[in-house]
Amino acid sequence: MQREGSLNEGPLHGWINCWKPAGVTSHHVVYQVRKLLTVNGKRPKVGHAGTLDPFAEGILPLAIGEATKTVSYQMDASKEYEFLLRWGESRDSGDCEGVVIATSSVRPDKETVAKALQTFMGGYKQTPPMYSAIKINGKRACDRVRAGESVDIAGRNRFVRIDDLCFVNWENKEGQSFQVLLRVSCGKGTYVRALGADIAEAVGALGYVESLTRTRVGRFAKKNAISLGKLEEVRHNVVHTSAWVSVRESLDDIPALCLTPTDAEHLRCGIRVKILDLPVTQTFLGIDTDGAPVGILEKCDGGVRPKRMFNKHAE
Repeated sequence: MQREGSLNEGPLHGWINCWKPAGVTSHHVVYQVRKLLTVNGKRPKVGHAGTLDPFAEGILPLAIGEATKTVSYQMDASKEYEFLLRWGESRDSGDCEGVVIATSSVRPDKETVAKALQTFMGGYKQTPPMYSAIKINGKRACDRVRAGESVDIAGRNRFVRIDDLCFVNWENKEGQSFQVLLRVSCGKGTYVRALGADIAEAVGALGYVESLTRTRVGRFAKKNAISLGKLEEVRHNVVHTSAWVSVRESLDDIPALCLTPTDAEHLRCGIRVKILDLPVTQTFLGIDTDGAPVGILEKCDGGVRPKRMFNKHAE
């Protein structure tokens, strides 16, 4: 799989740790990167590991070329966010872009909020926001709401994992808290907008997420992220920046399995191969004698079979 070189030497295959600015959609960022990485009129495949709302900013990992076959593995990665929870109002979308639906004069103290945060640790059953991408009978909930349809979003609640939830900054104005900056580490499918409203409810107040920043997605961290402006400057040599992650590196939490040239070819053709004394794990990253990834493999009786294979010409 290509790692070294530049855009001028051919199509790229890997991940770009991109920083999405507030005010644009994730789709817009994908579109812009496809244009930037176009070679001889051919635009590469580009996918992302988890949508960010337009008002939010932060890490938007972008899969390029053959790396798009590994998006699901990054989607499952843990995520970290910082969000500003403002007290006093409830909004239909749970964020700053929504319509105010209720107000309250309750301003909780720091000790009360700290105790409430502990009740979310480990996880809880969360009801997604009305304005969310949850599909109801094949159509997104947000689209149904905007079309004036009645939506039973409560029937779509699900358990979400919360690994850590803590203060970043507690702000006071004239002796009263009017907002608090929080950090959460969580699992796949957690809606931070809903979490903000749930925290407010837990302390007997109202609140909404004023701002939201995603600071980490799995191995992709803020310190190595690259903006669209900077990517435009270095696009011909993006693989030499700290924002670039090869396909193999992006899958380094999957045990590697060295393959002979014959076994690698058989697997590419969809043929399972016999391999003795396999580890207990069920999934492997098959690599060839040069260390290049061949594909994602799964254990079967007496060996492995192909699950997701990479294009040989991309190596």
